[in-house]
Amino acid sequence: MYEDFSAYDFLHYIGALKGISKQEIRRQTEEFLEIVNLSHVAHKKIGTYSGGMKQRLCLARALYRLGDNADGLGRRTLEAYAHDPRGAFAKHAQLVLKSKVK
Repeated sequence: MYEDFSAYDFLHYIGALKGISKQEIRRQTEEFLEIVNLSHVAHKKIGTYSGGMKQRLCLARALYRLGDNADGLGRRTLEAYAHDPRGAFAKHAQLVLKSKVK
């Protein structure tokens, strides 16, 4: 991760690498930071973040990686992990186990 970047700058960078317009980058960056509950520290350096905050930033980065599929199941799953990582993991594990038992 880019420790000297702010989360806001980091997500802007990721959006630029994907070729997204500046206006859309700004909109998505603010939206993704809100989803992962990092808006309040968006302009602080990533190096000052706790481990959990860095993991949530990685979830925001993953939302960019989903691209056009961000409105589907992948986005809902990432949002669930951002808000309740243990609960989302437990639900995911149950689904995997159910599919293996059949």
